[in-house]
Amino acid sequence: DALCVRASICIPKFTCVDLSNFFWSFATMDYKPDSELLDRALNRAIQLVHNFRPVSISTLIWSLAKIGVKPEAKVIRVFCTKAMSVCQLIDAQGVSNVLW
Repeated sequence: DALCVRASICIPKFTCVDLSNFFWSFATMDYKPDSELLDRALNRAIQLVHNFRPVSISTLIWSLAKIGVKPEAKVIRVFCTKAMSVCQLIDAQGVSNVLW
């Protein structure tokens, strides 16, 4: 919990890779953090969506699905739009992660 509190403070400084790794770490631990922390991180991700690389998008989307998070439709729309804009750059694993 102390680490989640610290992460919440750091979220405004997170880069796209930081956010992708942040969500991935929860997914690999099969841990769903509280909704306030998730909302803060997702809002930061939306702010940075234009800077996301394909691998970070697919990892973030996979991670959300893995921990059972169903983001609001607007969040899904933002990331699907970004994924579609770079779809020719996403490798087979990335496509699988996004579709998962």
